[in-house]
Amino acid sequence: GGVNFEIQDITAHGTNLVAIAHQVSGVSTALLLKSTGAGGAWSAATSTGITATAVGQRVYSNGASIYYFAAGTSYLSTTLQRSTDTGANFTTIGTVNGWVRSITEFADRDGTNRVVFATEDTLYYTDNTSIFKLWSMPHPCRSLVNLGGNLLIFMDAMRVWLYKADGTTVDVSPGG
Repeated sequence: GGVNFEIQDITAHGTNLVAIAHQVSGVSTALLLKSTGAGGAWSAATSTGITATAVGQRVYSNGASIYYFAAGTSYLSTTLQRSTDTGANFTTIGTVNGWVRSITEFADRDGTNRVVFATEDTLYYTDNTSIFKLWSMPHPCRSLVNLGGNLLIFMDAMRVWLYKADGTTVDVSPGG
């Protein structure tokens, strides 16, 4: 029979789709699957070389690089890796505490687009060589949305905060 995969996350990278998956049984290493272009077949799975959990894996593309967020087997940390060659090779950028909840791009105060991501309680960005903490959030994060040059952060307890490029934050939750 065939091999069964469980897709953890998927992103568009150029004309390809890139997915992070796990073989349903017997393999604890995350696998990278790539399509061969719009409407194309999927390539053979290649190992990322990272032993990781069966859940909590995230993948993101900013068009130039593929970012792979690998949750550790205890869910207490996530390792960020980056590929500039469509997933053939990954370089480790760093590790953060917690499980990555959401990823997007956001322009900083200098107008430089950065990949930003949130764990349950912290907002981070990467400059592709290191990870930097932006903000300790007052409630657990659920989603990030780049909107009009600001970052909307949706949190538990029906809280929504606005994070501005200059680093200021405003509670814009419904009902105040």
